[in-house]
Amino acid sequence: MVDQDAPAGKAGLKEHDVILTMNGANVDSGAQLRRMIRETPPGRVVGFGVSRDGQPVTIKVPLADRRKSVAYTPRSKDFKFEMPPMPPMPGFDVPVSVVVVHSSMRSGLMVENITPQLREFFGVKTGTGVLIRSVEKAAVLRNPGSGRAM
Repeated sequence: MVDQDAPAGKAGLKEHDVILTMNGANVDSGAQLRRMIRETPPGRVVGFGVSRDGQPVTIKVPLADRRKSVAYTPRSKDFKFEMPPMPPMPGFDVPVSVVVVHSSMRSGLMVENITPQLREFFGVKTGTGVLIRSVEKAAVLRNPGSGRAM
């Protein structure tokens, strides 16, 4: 997902884009992309090499500082929250290849590691990359912490 109010959305990343590179370095998985973003200082503009509808596109994205994102901080030190018990849930299958980058709560960017079938469907000419799965149009509360968010 791409949060349209976050830097990634404002810079033009879209659902079904396939991120192939970040600053010229190949992106082979969602975990690698997450690490590369985390290791880049906030405020720096990074270039993403993207395959969009089978065509190469370069998109520049300024990385935001998560510490400056909107967040809820309780005013009272006595703040307590008890999670109610979860009711029993039926079993369901979860796709193993879906990876959340920083989690959609922070960056709004949800990606999936590209498979040979997805690579063929989206016209990606190289063998690696990550697919942006969907676009979230509304802003969400952001979790405080160190590092960057897109």
